[in-house]
Amino acid sequence: MTTLFNKLRVLYYTVQNSSEQEFTNEVEELERIKQRFYDISISQQIFGADWYAHYKFFSQHQIDWVNEQKQFKFFKDKVPKSFLFFIICIIAVVYLWINIFVS
Repeated sequence: MTTLFNKLRVLYYTVQNSSEQEFTNEVEELERIKQRFYDISISQQIFGADWYAHYKFFSQHQIDWVNEQKQFKFFKDKVPKSFLFFIICIIAVVYLWINIFVS
């Protein structure tokens, strides 16, 4: 998938620096990249895989070119929703534990 990501980055810069108005070859290349991604991706992941994917994408990849178009927000995009839900559940359990068993 990293190879496909890098191909996508090259395609992005090619289109961005082009003066052409029609991008039929580039659209075809994009479709090939997307099809290859769908062929090798796994839809059902193990627990925590989406958190790891977020970490890999936002922390270890050079995503400036993606952020240029998407303008990622920290809580909306960079933190997985399931992680936020997990943190809220942990806080609730700790709060209840303290109030029930310590008091």
